[in-house]
Amino acid sequence: MTRRFVRWGLGLAVGAALLLGANPALAADDATSLDVRAALTDAGLVTVTTTLTFPTGAPDPLTQVFRVAVDQGNGTQLNYTLTNLTATSGETLLGVTTELQSDTETVTIATGGASTVTLSYTVAGATQAMSDDSVRAAWTVLQGLPVGVEAIAGQFDLPSGVRDYLCEAGPAGATTKCGHYSGGLHGLWAMTFEDGPRAAGDVITLTAVLDPGTVPVTANVTERWSLARAFSAGWSRLGAALGVVALGGLVLLLIRRRLRGHAGAKPVRVAEFAVDGDGVRFTVHEQVRPGLVGTLIDQSVDPSDVVATLLDLAVRGHLRITQLEPASAHAAPDWSLTRLPGADRLDAYERQLLDAVAPAGTPTRVSALTSALAPAIGEVQRSLYAQVVAAGWFARPPQGRNKWAALAWLGVALAAIVTVCLALTTTWALVGVAVVAVALLGLLVAQDVPVLTPRGQAVLAGLADLSADLHHAPTALPAGREFAEASGILPYAIVLGGWDRWLASLVAADTDDLADPTDLDWYHAPATWHLTDLPVSLDAFITVVTGRLFTRA
Repeated sequence: MTRRFVRWGLGLAVGAALLLGANPALAADDATSLDVRAALTDAGLVTVTTTLTFPTGAPDPLTQVFRVAVDQGNGTQLNYTLTNLTATSGETLLGVTTELQSDTETVTIATGGASTVTLSYTVAGATQAMSDDSVRAAWTVLQGLPVGVEAIAGQFDLPSGVRDYLCEAGPAGATTKCGHYSGGLHGLWAMTFEDGPRAAGDVITLTAVLDPGTVPVTANVTERWSLARAFSAGWSRLGAALGVVALGGLVLLLIRRRLRGHAGAKPVRVAEFAVDGDGVRFTVHEQVRPGLVGTLIDQSVDPSDVVATLLDLAVRGHLRITQLEPASAHAAPDWSLTRLPGADRLDAYERQLLDAVAPAGTPTRVSALTSALAPAIGEVQRSLYAQVVAAGWFARPPQGRNKWAALAWLGVALAAIVTVCLALTTTWALVGVAVVAVALLGLLVAQDVPVLTPRGQAVLAGLADLSADLHHAPTALPAGREFAEASGILPYAIVLGGWDRWLASLVAADTDDLADPTDLDWYHAPATWHLTDLPVSLDAFITVVTGRLFTRA
């Protein structure tokens, strides 16, 4: 019994060994053998002749795909050129067609079912210069076959001066050393090799390293685009990028300093208080009106600027504001606006405002002012912006288009285009990124460019002083001119502050108990009205007029 088990065990072991050592069974179309004859010529070309033998006839047609462009992994690709393609079976010439694509060349042979197929061709581009000036010759003699091969054998003829050689075989991208390869010296140097079996798509690559100058270098190397290559970060590129950022930043800093160099300008007073023995007198210089002052203060035409302009026009004699007798104790207050000739010149925005709210002829009730005036008020605002530019206070309308920002956006767009072009055609895209960074920094500088001119900055500084005076200057007015002096101050106090104290000063100038419906040239009221009612009346007038002119329907 024991001997029987031993015999069975030995039999199984032998059978397993035979199975493990046996070659895999061939498919119906596989070749039994591949014979390779390759040679490196004195011109640096590789000539190749391969003969396939099929047990029952070759597939018809038979195709072989050659890699003619190989990515070398450093942003370049090695290009091969196949010439002198011929196919035979014995003495019979076979038809051959080729199809060249981006990275491959497909060779199609009309075999007619022949048992042997021989393909011959010449390869240019297989010799490359190495870093030590030696020459590397390499070509994949088995590649792109749609059939397997049982056994491969061949020879690679090489000139003298060979330093090293190698034969690699296996699936593409996962090759190992061939089953057997060896070489000899003595003049013409040849490497022989054997391998197999090989499945469809497997490769065999023959490589030799030769002394410098042994054969010419025929490698055709071109740059292969990749994102990593386009944005290569070598020291030269990093240095250039940092240089662009540093130089661009310095230039932008100098530009910013120049554009903002007028900060801290000496104040220019547009109006001031003069104190003499009679009291405080208010003098306006250069006809700078309250609406212009308010626009300069916050670089915007606000409702308060328009209302201050209305009051200023009334004080100057171009408009009379008349408070109407209420229809009942609970009726909303109302006023009429009457156009008057006035004695001084009107600016364009003042004339437009008068035409909108008080056309010549019949007085206009404030209650009749509607949102239909919105276009006219918009024109008034645009004219005010134009006026402050004409006065030399602003380089452009404060709410208008920033030409510096527009130029900066154009710079960003051009920098982006430059970066794309550099990325597509060179390895210096990192410099383009630096240009984009400088352009974006320029956009920030452009947004920060002051719209005020040096003169505007000086006038603004003077207005700060005037605002302080309106809040703190003595309110004692010249005897007999209290109403006129205080009235001239009120429009400026609306936009610069101090409104309450100057209004109180005007009210205090009334020393009798009589009604004052017409004591002010510019503001009339019902018969029982007193100057002590003026603060309430004006507060109501400003609120109602603002709502009527600036509330959209």
